[in-house]
Amino acid sequence: MTNEITSSNEELRQNNFWEDCNQKTKTEIMDLLVNRLGEPKNELDKNCLDVLAGKITYFYSETKDYRSKAVSSKIGQVYEITQTQFKEGKRKGIIYYAIRLFDKTLLRAIKEDLPIDKWTQIEKLELLDKNLLFKYRFSIFGKDICDFSPAGAEPNSQPKPQGEGEQEGCGLNGENQVN
Repeated sequence: MTNEITSSNEELRQNNFWEDCNQKTKTEIMDLLVNRLGEPKNELDKNCLDVLAGKITYFYSETKDYRSKAVSSKIGQVYEITQTQFKEGKRKGIIYYAIRLFDKTLLRAIKEDLPIDKWTQIEKLELLDKNLLFKYRFSIFGKDICDFSPAGAEPNSQPKPQGEGEQEGCGLNGENQVN
């Protein structure tokens, strides 16, 4: 009888760990992992613990944006636009567009990062074979477009105001980095 109670308590604790991950910081998740897995014994164990806690935090976070704050620019002619979906994570199933330039640069367009008129141009494939100035931010997955305009013209869309669930637009706080 005691074994059954202990077993059900362990299952409850495991369920609570995964259910509560979205409310925990990376440090709290590391503490929970150490309680379950034991203390790291060497540098490799410590690195694995840190990476695992970071991935759990990233996967469950809804408000954190891990992209670079610096905005880079690139001029290029659009060669190909491919519609695809996120396969995992908090954006699973959401559509984005992979935009390949003639110089083989790959950019990514996500609806929440662009004004609706720019998103519509991408959806309708209006950018194909056009020479454009792209503004983008680096993410851990690649280059996320936050604005574009015809090459030689300054983008006319304004950055989205921060707050109310919106993410930062391009060029806030003078942090532009031109490549």
